[in-house]
Amino acid sequence: MFYGVTRRTDERGCFHFGGSLAASRFQIEVRKFGFKQYSETTWFNLYDIDVVLERSDSPAQSRATWRVLARKEAEELGECRR
Repeated sequence: MFYGVTRRTDERGCFHFGGSLAASRFQIEVRKFGFKQYSETTWFNLYDIDVVLERSDSPAQSRATWRVLARKEAEELGECRR
């Protein structure tokens, strides 16, 4: 979920939000039944985010790795096409 807009992932777990907002920061939430939610707030940029959701009964917390993308790289990823 991103600013109240929900996206479902594709079969590879890929999702994409595009467009622009008049804000300097944003929050992203990733949820799946039976798993711990991941939520983080950060500065706007072009990102590739690898999210790992931990099972609800796991002692570990869900986490993510954020990688800033160059504009050209982000355009190549597009709507989750590889």
